[in-house]
Amino acid sequence: MMGGIDIIIRGSNFNRKHTCFFGKTGVVAVRQDRNTLRCEMPPRTEPGPVYVALDRPMSTVRGSAIRQPDNAVVFTYEGGDPLQET
Repeated sequence: MMGGIDIIIRGSNFNRKHTCFFGKTGVVAVRQDRNTLRCEMPPRTEPGPVYVALDRPMSTVRGSAIRQPDNAVVFTYEGGDPLQET
């Protein structure tokens, strides 16, 4: 499944060093302003639900395992590529 979709996160007092996690895959959160972050959804090889969480880099990483923080929500990747030509 293709990634590349911008996910907007709204909150308050964001700093400049946040990471969005889609399951175990972390992507850099781009700070738009102090209350808005943008994360680009990464590609995934199989459909299904993943936790999506916002956290500072390294704060939830312990070895190779990632603990899902309290602020996690679920996002479901669906099969098929809507941009694929047939």
